[in-house]
Amino acid sequence: LMLSRITPLTRAMGVRAVITRPNSSYRSEECTVTQQTSSVWAYEVTSAPLRRAYFPRKLAMTTQPALILFSVASLDWNPEEVGYINTQEADERGKTVAQDFKATATIFHETGREMRIALSQVTTSPATLIISDTHDPWWHAYAGDKEIPINKANYAFKSVLVPPGISELRLTYEVPYWGAMVSVSFVSVLAALFLVFVGFARHALAQRGKAA
Repeated sequence: LMLSRITPLTRAMGVRAVITRPNSSYRSEECTVTQQTSSVWAYEVTSAPLRRAYFPRKLAMTTQPALILFSVASLDWNPEEVGYINTQEADERGKTVAQDFKATATIFHETGREMRIALSQVTTSPATLIISDTHDPWWHAYAGDKEIPINKANYAFKSVLVPPGISELRLTYEVPYWGAMVSVSFVSVLAALFLVFVGFARHALAQRGKAA
């Protein structure tokens, strides 16, 4: 279905262009053709993407990735209505939990290694925020100075359980041993430069010896 029309999942992913084969059966009122060649057709997605960070009204807890993928690929799925959370807690499996927190979340700062999110209201109880951004174990979330866990949601995205009393979150990309790797790289560059210098010095001395 995702290959023949715009779906809620493609809107949640922020897809802004679609490339298909010529004369394909792709059809959607949310797209317009921008280019046609003998090998590909290009479409621009005209409908607005869904918010990248939001609090769904319900949470479905499961440990079955196949079930999550089938659900989010459905044309009937409403991301803002229900979010699918991968959980390993035995007492949470199969539960559907309602969320009463109706604040909006805005990503106001983003780089390759950091993301900052502002909430329109301070949380009064724990609330799960879903971020339509690829889940990666090297991302870490912080509420103030306290680290809070990031879980996988909607098959491949992030979810953060925001504690009470929070109005802003910070996510950082922290590669293990990053400092050590930078130090090793720096030392390697210095060693390579030293060897190049020694080589030039030896060559110069050899040239002087021949001249004498």
